[in-house]
Amino acid sequence: MIKYLLDTNTIVDIIRDKECKPSKRLMEVGLYRCAIADMTIFELLYGAFNSEQREANLQMISNLSKAICTLPSSPAYMEAARQKCRLRKLGLLIEDIDLLIGCTAIENDLTLISDNTKHMSRLENIRIESWSSDTVE
Repeated sequence: MIKYLLDTNTIVDIIRDKECKPSKRLMEVGLYRCAIADMTIFELLYGAFNSEQREANLQMISNLSKAICTLPSSPAYMEAARQKCRLRKLGLLIEDIDLLIGCTAIENDLTLISDNTKHMSRLENIRIESWSSDTVE
């Protein structure tokens, strides 16, 4: 059963360093208990097209998308729109892609794994952890 939604920053950390805390935590919980949002694939592709190792990074993204469950963000559009309206009124907007990733976690009742806790914690009803720190937030 899927329990965690991995944010883009967590995936990037894991790709860059197989010995980092998020990589070790992923090994503990198991890849089968994790998913990513389709918006994460978009962000990774954007990064690959901007990188000097475009083809290698594109291949890595292709391999990743075959190995992990990718959840569509479209079922979270209603929640994302509601949250964006609320955040706008509070003057606390976050990037639309981050909003969609966070709301994908909320919509699927998953814990979001992200180092972007400052912004993501602005979302109502989100469960968020950082696997890079020693504490769970």
